Amino acid sequence: KDKNGNPVKDKDSTPGNGFTKGEDDDDDELINVTPLGSIGDFVWKDLNDNGQQNVGEPGIQNVKVILWTGTVNGPTSKRDSMLTDATGKYLFTNLPLGTYYVQFDTKSLPDTCQLSLNSNVGSDATDSDANPTTGITSAIVLSPTNRNDLTVDAALTTFDLSLTKSLASGQSGNVAAGDNVTFTLTVKNEGSMTATAI
Repeated sequence: KDKNGNPVKDKDSTPGNGFTKGEDDDDDELINVTPLGSIGDFVWKDLNDNGQQNVGEPGIQNVKVILWTGTVNGPTSKRDSMLTDATGKYLFTNLPLGTYYVQFDTKSLPDTCQLSLNSNVGSDATDSDANPTTGITSAIVLSPTNRNDLTVDAALTTFDLSLTKSLASGQSGNVAAGDNVTFTLTVKNEGSMTATAI
């Protein structure tokens, strides 16, 4: 109907002729749009192995992070993957709402590192979410009220070997040329994970 309430015959638009009186060049239509979401955050070296991000603990570059779609029962299909950047960050964007899992690929970790055994300890914003064995997190549900989850992190622990050389028991510090001297070499793991094949 026109502005006076009289019936108006609908006349379809002719493409390319601009806005012409009587043609329905534009009509209003309500469109429901579901915003997309995101998942991400950080892989770091947990220097004190407490499962929490502390000041000064560095991010780890080039860790492979895999995004899975799934159900409450577990991951079902791989959606995407990426490597952490120079600061240890990663971010998956443009995700439809639903259930996801993040996997931190244990094969891509630096040689001296493994996933922390201290997962889901303390504040969720700064804790490690990766299962120490599989690298997979618990279910992450993106919903209209929680479209972006930027708290999905992984802590790495490391071994750190030190070597100390000292005179063996009963040896003095004064020796003459040609004397035999016995030293004791002590290897200590000052890191937070078990060192193997040393």
